[in-house]
Amino acid sequence: MSSSEKEHRKEVLKNMSEWLGCKVKDNGTSICISYRDKKSNDDDNFYSILRLLGFDEEGEKQ
Repeated sequence: MSSSEKEHRKEVLKNMSEWLGCKVKDNGTSICISYRDKKSNDDDNFYSILRLLGFDEEGEKQ
């Protein structure tokens, strides 16, 4: 993968992270969305992330 492609993907992940409000990582074969911050005592954002992705709390596409 070229360095320009790596930079582009890095920027895309940064934009996704800002939009979702959580950490987004690319491990080479998949994209990981962290819905809970280990350092925070806040409730997890599992259902918030589902809604942002267009699913309801049962995992059904809206």
